[in-house]
Amino acid sequence: MKRFTKVKWDRKEVVLRWTTEEDGDVISHTLKSKQPPHSDFGIALGRFDTTVAQLIEVELDWADALRVIGLSIDYDDEGRAGLIVTCLRELQATDAPLVLNMPRVLEPEGALGSGLPADLFDLLDRAVVQASAYLAGKRAQGELFEDAA
Repeated sequence: MKRFTKVKWDRKEVVLRWTTEEDGDVISHTLKSKQPPHSDFGIALGRFDTTVAQLIEVELDWADALRVIGLSIDYDDEGRAGLIVTCLRELQATDAPLVLNMPRVLEPEGALGSGLPADLFDLLDRAVVQASAYLAGKRAQGELFEDAA
């Protein structure tokens, strides 16, 4: 089973990290590419903005100024995902953006009572689908491995 541990697009480079298991061994993989992802990849990351604004308890108008650039994912012993979302916010008074790392949140065991936005881990699932699509060749310029017609 493939488990992503990093999904990142900072408009310069895509970084994907994932693990697989083979004969009981966990194998780590990394892909770094300057090939831009398909727009669906960026959209999947961008959909975290409002949820992150809610979790870090800032005004929701901040969500429009946040640019989500990465997801760091880990897994507990029961297989539940832990998630940290990294965002940038441009500042007028400086040349460098503010970097925000959302505090790590753990996927709830049950659907009720977690206090987390209901869509947070659905958003993660969508981002992982796009990361898998990138690995399969889905890029900004089109499918890399399309069959010629």
